[in-house]
Amino acid sequence: MKCRRFTLIELLVVIAIIVILAAMLLPVLNQTRDRARQISCLGVIKQYSQATILYAGDNNDYPVPLYNLSWGNLWTNYVAFYQAGGISYDVTRVPHEYGYGYVARGMVCPGAMFSLESSLPYVLLNASYGRNDHAPSNGSYYTVKLGKIKRPADKLDFMDATVHGVAYHSAHHARYLSLLAVNGKESFWDTERRGVAYRHPNQSANLSFFDGHAANLNWREIRDEDGGFGDAAFQKHWRLDD
Repeated sequence: MKCRRFTLIELLVVIAIIVILAAMLLPVLNQTRDRARQISCLGVIKQYSQATILYAGDNNDYPVPLYNLSWGNLWTNYVAFYQAGGISYDVTRVPHEYGYGYVARGMVCPGAMFSLESSLPYVLLNASYGRNDHAPSNGSYYTVKLGKIKRPADKLDFMDATVHGVAYHSAHHARYLSLLAVNGKESFWDTERRGVAYRHPNQSANLSFFDGHAANLNWREIRDEDGGFGDAAFQKHWRLDD
């Protein structure tokens, strides 16, 4: 009994089918991976939001301050904040002389390229998440009591970002694209282009609000095209002293 061998044409057809199937499956696999990263990131950002609420409970209703009045002692430098939320941090580098925060790798966004370039167990938090930079001064720090915030379910606190403090003008999607184009990746050191990081599908970012909930939103849901303080988006989501 003769053993039938595949012809060259038959082998090429099989290979072509495999290539076509792989090409069809790759986008689906990438979408699944991106979705998993977005969900993981959303869970992490919600933990930071809860840490803020717990911290405020021990500090006369004040969440962890953005900065002091000389723009030092960043929110990422508060040991009590990490402890309130059960967030693992590097005890050898926090407090930090420049106010930077170093947390366990699982406590930054999986898409935070700059932070995760490091192979160390603790990585830079300031290049993964930022906070709404429009808190008023209380005379000592830039912060506001949770009970004083009107419509807290609309007011932004934490967000995917490439810097620890995010102003409204730096929330345009084009700014993030410019950061990537100029640097080839996210960069914490590019002070002219850092801002909200739209790392997730459909030009979206994960964000938390002062009532404690978190959501994934497209950039147009938090930023008007013009970018002025009179914008409806600024008044609704960013202004904390209304």
